[in-house]
Amino acid sequence: MHKIVKNPVLLVGAILVTASLVFYLGYALKGSYFRATEFGWIITTFVAGALTLIFGYYGDYQKRKKARSKVR
Repeated sequence: MHKIVKNPVLLVGAILVTASLVFYLGYALKGSYFRATEFGWIITTFVAGALTLIFGYYGDYQKRKKARSKVR
């Protein structure tokens, strides 16, 4: 968790995925606040969050790989 909070890209990705899951649960359970929610926006938010997490973890991997090569 500390790694996610330390990297803003991973934090935004985690927030997007969490928001999409919360809205999906509200949509599936027919919550009063979520009645007007369109399913397409839930999917779009989830895909955006997943892509942000993928690119965030890839960038972190590249940064660690570069730091290891400088140590040698």
